[in-house]
Amino acid sequence: MTNEDANQLVQLKQARDNINKVIKSIESRYNNKLSFMRPVDKRSAEVQTLESFILAKVGNFERDILTASDMCETLHDEQYKYLLKVDVDNFTPIKVGMMFSKLVKADSKRLIASVRGDNIRVMVLRDCQKYQVMSMASLYAEYKLQSEAV
Repeated sequence: MTNEDANQLVQLKQARDNINKVIKSIESRYNNKLSFMRPVDKRSAEVQTLESFILAKVGNFERDILTASDMCETLHDEQYKYLLKVDVDNFTPIKVGMMFSKLVKADSKRLIASVRGDNIRVMVLRDCQKYQVMSMASLYAEYKLQSEAV
C-alpha cells in the first residue's frame, strides 16, 4: 500500500465517521421531537369511554353481564365522571348498545356479541368463554342473579 493509498483510506474512514455522527445527530433530533407523540386511538371517544368503564369495573360495570340500561345508569352517575372521555348526556340504552357492538367488533377476544333473552338484551363484558356455553335461560338467570347481588 502506497502512502497515497493510506492517506485516502484515512480520509475515507474520517468521512465515514463524520457521516455516522451526522446520522446519529439527525436520529436523536427526530426521536426527541416525536417522543411526546402517542399512538392514535382510532376508536371514537364514546367507545373509549365505554371501555374505560368496563376496565375500571365501577358501578354496574362490576358485573359480568349487563343490559344497555344498566350501563347507562352507571355512565350517567356523577361519581364516575372522572372516567368520561365525552359528554354522556345524550347516551341512551340504544346508543350504548350500538357502542358496545362496535367494541365487540374491535376486540372480539375479550367480549362476545350481545345475546337476546326474553325481551331483554344482555351483554357479556368478561369471562366470555364461561357464558358462551350457557343456554339463553341460564344466561338470563345469571344476569338476574348478578343484578340482585349488587
